[in-house]
Amino acid sequence: MSPADPSKPAEPARAADRSGAAEPGHPAEPSDPARHLALAAYLAQRRRRIEAALEAWLTRPPADDPVRLHEAIRYAVLGGGKRLRPILALAAHDACGGADPPAEAALRAACAVELLHCYSLVHDDLPAMDNDDLRRGRASLHRAFGEATAILTGDALLTLSFEWAAAAGPAVVRTLAQAAGPAGMIVGQARDLALEHHTPTLDELEQLFAEKTGALFAAAAAIGALCAHADLARVQALGEFGRALGIAFQCADDRDDAEHESLRTAVSARAGTRLAQTGARLRELGVAANPLVELADQIGRHAAG
Repeated sequence: MSPADPSKPAEPARAADRSGAAEPGHPAEPSDPARHLALAAYLAQRRRRIEAALEAWLTRPPADDPVRLHEAIRYAVLGGGKRLRPILALAAHDACGGADPPAEAALRAACAVELLHCYSLVHDDLPAMDNDDLRRGRASLHRAFGEATAILTGDALLTLSFEWAAAAGPAVVRTLAQAAGPAGMIVGQARDLALEHHTPTLDELEQLFAEKTGALFAAAAAIGALCAHADLARVQALGEFGRALGIAFQCADDRDDAEHESLRTAVSARAGTRLAQTGARLRELGVAANPLVELADQIGRHAAG
């Protein structure tokens, strides 16, 4: 059974009025306060659902855990975070008419996306990669548990993500694997490492953002649609929307980094245009897509600065 959901009332974002809303990704007009509050309530409720599931489903450390592996797994996953990727999966699931609350298979698939994201953070922080000492305000995993345990923890999270995704079927597993593999997040990380030795072109930086961040966002949105049994066209449309959202999110996340600033501004402008185009296609889904449209608008505005 799914973990208990702490809040059952209907989310205000589902009933929010979208009249007069700005196109997603366009920063021209301020977001309506009521819609902003509705989105905040929606995100908070979905985050609580994700947190409860992760807490319930991650194995607690057994008495015999000599390398503290299970403790390290929980440290990596339960140490905070926006949970934006699994929330995106649930929002896409809602937009396509999925059950609320979602079936356990759909919730596990959304959480699988978060496990894969956490694995990527653990490995990104390693000395051979970004060599970061802090993650989410505390010691990175290799600093807290040692480098070997950090590598094993990342490996465990990656494989566990596929186990959880399998509950929702082979199409979900394939979508997640394609996003994580050599055509997605991994090649994006490789490109990022290569940038230490040369300045990218605009197209190269956009491709990096699309692979390193956009690929998993695209997978999250597509997985949500798949779990709601949406047709192929809708799955593809939500995947394209998720990729554009991921690129915009990466632009917003890197906004305070002075490196490649002018290029990021150009990538952000392109992402805003693509968000507007892909987000417009969501309007045919009606009010159920309000959280996705409003989230795109908010991230687009932040990316644009």
